[in-house]
Order: sequence, then C-alpha cells, then structure tokens
Amino acid sequence: FLFNTLGAVQQLAELGTKDENGESKAAQLTANLIVFLRASMSEMRAEQITLEEEFAMVQAYLQVMQVRMAHRLRFSLDLPPQFAQHRIP
Repeated sequence: FLFNTLGAVQQLAELGTKDENGESKAAQLTANLIVFLRASMSEMRAEQITLEEEFAMVQAYLQVMQVRMAHRLRFSLDLPPQFAQHRIP
C-alpha cells in the first residue's frame, strides 16, 4: 500500500495532474496519506478508539485509494452522531 501510494504520488507529480478545481492531485494524495498514517500509528497504540476516530482513518484511506483508482471508486460514510463517541477495540 505505502509503496504503491508513493509511486502514485510520484507519477501525479511528474505529470502535474490537477483536479477539477485546479489543485495538485499529488499534493492531495500526500495530504491524505499523512492523515491516514498519523491516525493508524496512534490507533495502533490504543486499546480502544472511538467510532469517530475509526471513521476518520477509514475516510483518509479511502481518499488515498480514490485518487489512485480515480472514478472506479466511489464511497460514502455515514456515522450517526449518537454513535460517534462509542468506543471499540
């Protein structure tokens, strides 16, 4: 995952690929990768996390994959507010 994502960042940077808003896709992918890695590293040390924290990590992962897979991946996450602070292993 990490090496494939870094390869995708390199390719996007070399091509200078932009999204529909004119923003660099390489920069977006790098930012999403950083969010995912930070969340996953801190969650590995915790015995329990909130569903809100888990959803944030899943969203960052899916955003990385969405840049890599383009229009082949579409997703939607829905966490009802009453469950956001529920703790899970």
